[in-house]
Amino acid sequence: MSEPITIGIKTMELSDNRKEHWVFVRRGDREITPHNYSGPYLNRAEYEVAEWKHVLLGWPKPDLMDPKYADPQAPTVTTDATATTHCNAYHVCPNMKEVGGGMDGERYSCAVCGKGYYLDYEEMK
Repeated sequence: MSEPITIGIKTMELSDNRKEHWVFVRRGDREITPHNYSGPYLNRAEYEVAEWKHVLLGWPKPDLMDPKYADPQAPTVTTDATATTHCNAYHVCPNMKEVGGGMDGERYSCAVCGKGYYLDYEEMK
């Protein structure tokens, strides 16, 4: 296996102008996307790329405390009165948090109103 290893980020812009940042590791014609980060969290994808480069290519270990990996300002929590507006569009609700999941998907729930959804990996194929 003499093909070089390429590690990077693919950014996908969704129809509602949100962005998803997909980390990828490629060698020859084989590729894996071990994780993706939505919204403003490009910094998390950049840190993961640096970790993969450390492990697979021998680059220096990234410093998690480096300001370039810091999260952007946290979203504000809405009140009960505005929760219905946000929760009707669950993908933009600032109160939506991952509350569980496993190898087959992820479960999300709104911290304000309790509405939630399940992201099924099989349906994403």
